Parts: sequence; C-alpha cells; structure tokens
Amino acid sequence: LAIGTTISSALIPNFASLLVSRAFQGIAIAINLATVGVYMSELSRSQEFYVLSMTIISIAYSLGGGWGGVLGYFVLEKVGWRIFIVLVLLPIYLPPMVIMHLFLPETYF
Repeated sequence: LAIGTTISSALIPNFASLLVSRAFQGIAIAINLATVGVYMSELSRSQEFYVLSMTIISIAYSLGGGWGGVLGYFVLEKVGWRIFIVLVLLPIYLPPMVIMHLFLPETYF
C-alpha cells in the first residue's frame, strides 16, 4: 500500500490529486509503523529487546524524515518533484520491511 501510494503520487497530473494521494501516503506510513510495532511486541523475547528494536525503528523513521529536507535542498531542482517523492520516501519504507523480514518467522508471511 505504501509503495503503491508513492508511485501514484509521482504519476498524478494535478495538485488536488497530489493532496489526496499524499493523504493516503501518510495513512500507509502510519499503518506500516503500527504493524511493525505490533509484530515486535508480540515476538519480543524481553522488554529490553522490544525497547531496543522500537528505538532503532524510531531513529530510522526520524532519519528518513530528516532526509527529505536535506535531499530537497540539494536535489529537487535537478531531478524534479516526481523523482524527489520516491527518493524521500524510500528510507521510510525500507527499514520496517527489512526489520520484519529479519525478525519474523516465515509462518507470519
């Protein structure tokens, strides 16, 4: 869902559609983070492991959000806003996917 909304944001023709697509994108990102949190709480062996994993996830999301401003300052005029949307949101989507694939048993997929 999250990757699909990112691609749709890059392909839409007008500003009104962009706003709707970005709203769905925000919902998808929130669902992504919530899903990772639920799985981590269910599968954590200890409280310490859970706190560490959620700290890593929070740092990854914060770095991904900060990446947008830095990338926008240096790259936006060179690549255009469509490519910019994809480049900014990849760091937000990739860490939870990697964490889920590393820590979840195959029975959950």
